[in-house]
Amino acid sequence: MMEKESRILRPRARLPSKRRRRDVLVALAMAATLWYVWTVSQASSPSEWTRLQQWMNRPAAKAIVGKASSFDWANVQLRHRPASKDAKMPEPGPERMPTIQHVFAPETAAEAALRTERLGEVRRLFQDNWRSYRRFAWGRDALLPVSGAGRDQFGGWAATLVDSLDTLWIMGLRQEFHEAAEMAAGIDFGKATTARINVFETNIRYLGGLLAAYDLSGQPALLAKAVELGDLVYGAFNTVNGMPVDFLDLASAKNGLGLEVEARVVAAAPGTLSLELTRLSQLTGDAKYHDAAAAVMAVFSEGQNRTLVPGAWPMYVSMRDGDVVSDSAFTLGGCVDSLYEYLPKMYQLLRGGGAVDYRAMFTAFSETASRYFLFRPMLPGANTSGCAWDEQAWKTARDARPEWKPHLPLGFTHAKDPRYLLRPEAIESVFYMWRVTGRDEFREAAWDMFLAVRNGTRTDLANAAVLDVTRGVYPLEKEDYMESFWLAETLKYFYLVFSLPEVVSLDEFVLNTEAHPLRVPV
Repeated sequence: MMEKESRILRPRARLPSKRRRRDVLVALAMAATLWYVWTVSQASSPSEWTRLQQWMNRPAAKAIVGKASSFDWANVQLRHRPASKDAKMPEPGPERMPTIQHVFAPETAAEAALRTERLGEVRRLFQDNWRSYRRFAWGRDALLPVSGAGRDQFGGWAATLVDSLDTLWIMGLRQEFHEAAEMAAGIDFGKATTARINVFETNIRYLGGLLAAYDLSGQPALLAKAVELGDLVYGAFNTVNGMPVDFLDLASAKNGLGLEVEARVVAAAPGTLSLELTRLSQLTGDAKYHDAAAAVMAVFSEGQNRTLVPGAWPMYVSMRDGDVVSDSAFTLGGCVDSLYEYLPKMYQLLRGGGAVDYRAMFTAFSETASRYFLFRPMLPGANTSGCAWDEQAWKTARDARPEWKPHLPLGFTHAKDPRYLLRPEAIESVFYMWRVTGRDEFREAAWDMFLAVRNGTRTDLANAAVLDVTRGVYPLEKEDYMESFWLAETLKYFYLVFSLPEVVSLDEFVLNTEAHPLRVPV
C-alpha cells in the first residue's frame, strides 16, 4: 500500500516546479507587456509641458478682459525721442544656437515618485503664501507676513501679484492665475502711490512679469498692459543723450519736455533694461524699445576694455556723461551683477543678431572674471570641487558637518550681512547647474536648501525675511517683510528644479533677472 501511494505521489511532487516555471513565464510576459505599454505610452502621450499648456490655456478658459490706464503713455510727444518708422529689429545671426540643457535620461518610477512628492511640497508652500497675500494684501505691492497687512513700495501696482503671474501659471494654478491676471490687466499705470518710480524695478518686476505671463498664456490683455508699461519705461529715455533716468518722475514724464539723467547710478540700473524691452519689440514689431536699450549697451560695449579692470565695468557709472569706465570699485555682486547676466541672455534672445556683440562682451567679461575675481584653491592641485583621491569620502564628511557644527563658529567667520531676505540667488545657481549638468547632487542640495529655508523663515501666515541666520537659536528672529521675489523667483526656482526639465526649458526660454521666462523666437 505504501509503495502504491509512493508511486501515486511522485508525479504530483513535480507539479509545484511546473507551476513555478509557469508563474515565472507569466510574470515575464506581464513585465514585457507593461514595459511595452509604458514605453509606447511615454512616446505617444503628451509630455508634462504639453499637458500643462493644455490645462492652463485650453480654449474653454475664460478670456481675460483688460482695462486701459487713465493716461496713455503712447501719446506723449517725447522731445528727445522722435518717432521713427525706419527702425527694424535685427535679424538672427548666422550661428546656430547651441543646446543648453543636459540630455536627461528617463526617470524611474521611484525617482518620479520622489520628485513629485518634493514638487508638491514646494507647490503647497507657494499656495500657503499666496492665500495669505490674497487675504491680507490683495492688490498691494507686498505682504507683511508677521502682522498680516500690505505695503506699497513700487508704485502701488500690485508688485507681488504681477511678479507671481508666471509662477501661478507654471504651477498649474489655473483659477488663481486667471483671477490675478484679471487684476493685472486692470492696473492703472497712469497714476501711482509715489511721485516717481524706479525704472530698473519697474522693468524687471512689472514689465518682465507681464511679458512672461503673456508668453506662457497667450492672453492678449496681458500684452496690451505690457505695451502700456513699455511706453512708460520708454519715456525714461527722453533725455538729451538718449540714456535712461534711474528714477522716473511721472509728472515730468507726462509732459514730454525731457528728463535729466542722474550724475551717478549703479551700473546694473541702465544695464538691465535690454532683455525686457527687446522682447517687447519682438512681440509688437515696434523696434523703438529695443533700439533705446541697444544704445545703452553700445555705450557699455565701447568702454568695456578701457576700465581699470578691462573686461569688467565698475559698480557706478555716469550715464549723463556716457562714462562707464572711470569709477574704481568693482564686484561681481550687487550693483552690477545683472548687467553681466544679461549679456549671454541677450545673445540667446536675439539668436546672435544685432549691432551689439553680446557674445564678445560676455567672453571678455568671463575671461576677466576668471582671472581677477574668482577664488582659487590654495593648494597646487587646483581642485575646487572635491577630493580627487576619494570623492565619496569627502562628500560624506561634508554632508555630516552640519550635524555637529550647525552654525558658523564664533571668532573665525564673519558674515558681513547675516540677514536672509528670501533671496533667490543661491537656488537660482543650483537650478542652472542642475539643468545644465544633470548631476543629482544639485537636486539633492536644492531639497536640503528648501527644507532649511522653509523651516527657518516660516510665520503663522507665510514666510518672512530673517534678521540673523548665524544664530543657532530657533525660531529665528524675523522681519515683517516678504519681497515679491520670494514668490516670483525663489519658490519658482525650487519648483523648476523638481519639475521635469521640459518645463520652461532653457533652450526655449530665457529668464530675466526676476526669473520671468521670455520665449526665445524660433
